[in-house]
Amino acid sequence: MIAVSTMLYSDLDLERAVMALASSGLFKEVELSHIHLDGLSIDQFVRVSGSVSDLLSTHSLSMRVAHAPTVISEVPGECEAFKRMSSWLEALSQAGLEHVVIHSFYTRASLDMKLLNWLQMQFELNKRLLKRIDLYAKDLGLAVFVENSSKKWITTNLPQDLVELIEVLENTKICFDVGHAHVNGYNLSEFYKYVRNYLGIVHLHDNDGTRDQHLPPYSGSIDWASLLKHFNRNNMYVLEVYGTSIKAANMLKWLAHFVKMNGMA
Repeated sequence: MIAVSTMLYSDLDLERAVMALASSGLFKEVELSHIHLDGLSIDQFVRVSGSVSDLLSTHSLSMRVAHAPTVISEVPGECEAFKRMSSWLEALSQAGLEHVVIHSFYTRASLDMKLLNWLQMQFELNKRLLKRIDLYAKDLGLAVFVENSSKKWITTNLPQDLVELIEVLENTKICFDVGHAHVNGYNLSEFYKYVRNYLGIVHLHDNDGTRDQHLPPYSGSIDWASLLKHFNRNNMYVLEVYGTSIKAANMLKWLAHFVKMNGMA
């Protein structure tokens, strides 16, 4: 499966973004981006989800994957973190989503903490939270995918840590974000080899290696030819490209060409 993220229409609200993607006729699978959820409360999302579902049905589109809001990653405490995430998982499940990409969690360090202690605390926090989320999502019929972070001080930045967190879980896999790994200077093929046995979703976008830009493939410095030959075609792939409506039509055509050129359709 290959999908395009609603992130491509970041300047439109969710309903208009879905309509714009439907009008292009180039993709039949859509990922609901965190761009369109970060600014919504759960109640607001529930109110628009019905009309979005109708739009998808009318235009024969499928939206099975959602990227959970990123604003819930920084947490004031463990109980509050689980409450926020479980509420979103329930809302996304009721809206018909099947797969949810999430970021790992972190708390702010206090001034009297040592760095290594703070990093270990983050890891243990995520171990406990992901176990609870894994069980909760399973009961809802959702599959969860933890994404590698673009920030070097976040627990899931390194592939070994990411694998250790999810390998004991029944319903949780990894979302390999190519752009996030590249901006941190990692060898993408080697990163993929570390996580491939636990992989479910791949986020595809490019950058120049200095910051997370969410550019179309071949617009940055990623060596796509070397990377793509390693991919398992059975995974889900999401073109997570940032755009606005003024440029999105041309980007969509390029993304469709990228998919065809690399035999990913």
